[in-house]
Amino acid sequence: MNIFQDINKITKIVLAVGAALLVFGYLARTTDFFFFWESTAIGWAILFLGTIIFLWDKIKIKKKENRKSIIEKVGIGFLVFGLFTKAGILFKIPNSEAYKIAIEYVTNNKELIEEIGTIQATRLMPSGGIQENTDALGSYGAAQVDLLVKGNKRYKEVSVVVTKTVDKSNWEVKGSK
Repeated sequence: MNIFQDINKITKIVLAVGAALLVFGYLARTTDFFFFWESTAIGWAILFLGTIIFLWDKIKIKKKENRKSIIEKVGIGFLVFGLFTKAGILFKIPNSEAYKIAIEYVTNNKELIEEIGTIQATRLMPSGGIQENTDALGSYGAAQVDLLVKGNKRYKEVSVVVTKTVDKSNWEVKGSK
């Protein structure tokens, strides 16, 4: 039984575009082809969306056949949760003080500038994680901001670890890799 046989043509196109963007993005990184490295992040989002549409199509097919589709519904639930989580991260990180400190760090890092050249831009869609807490003692937290830094010689993915302690008012860079 071919699982794609009864699937909508648009679903197939969305899945193919997502997969193609992923392949291009990873090949561009491994071959040092410095163009559209963001395609991996975009490819994952489109692949998630395509998988949701695929599962939705499977639900419709199973409904016509009077079969249960619980697994597909659970799969859609997990994928939608993942997409909303990623969207939240895409909104939270660029609007955080930790992100601003990380950007300032990479744009002024002399070793990085020597390696990749004059910094022209950073990734459109940053990723990573951030945790901030506030209690009676004050505000503290930690963040890892993953950036694609584009120089005029080459691109490089950089992870910047930033922390904030109760005794200091600003976030500080603890390191990068």
